[in-house]
Amino acid sequence: MKYSANILLLLLRIALGSVFLYAGGIKAMATESFALTLMPFTFVPPEAYDWIALLLPYTELLAGLFIIFGLPRIGAALILGLSILFCYVIGWALSNQIIVSCGCFGTEDTAPSAEKMAWAMRRDVLLAAGSVVVLVFPGSWRAILRPLVAPQASAPR
Repeated sequence: MKYSANILLLLLRIALGSVFLYAGGIKAMATESFALTLMPFTFVPPEAYDWIALLLPYTELLAGLFIIFGLPRIGAALILGLSILFCYVIGWALSNQIIVSCGCFGTEDTAPSAEKMAWAMRRDVLLAAGSVVVLVFPGSWRAILRPLVAPQASAPR
């Protein structure tokens, strides 16, 4: 893989990881309010709210750390799975005319709407697509740093 492709891949990994680190961090700091955002999703048993509110943020944090810091395929697989899950949950809510704030990035101040939920699904599709790119082309830090530290070979004459 060429040097510029490795840089772009690294930037993609940092972007994906940053989104999941932020989302997971926000939820981890407010597990009670996140558990309340799960209540409208009636296919989730009420006993599971607390467990989901505890486990999901840390899964997002791990995915973000993995994709940025050296386990890109594991992180990308987690992000892909989470993104598909989020699309399913939002799609289910929309199909059942349940209009809620998704809680993706903590509690949102504005009123929920179907349009905002559709935008959240589009965002999750883009995150899933980015994770597929990382799964196919994981790249490595060594390939990015090699041109910076390796001596340049002179062109044959």
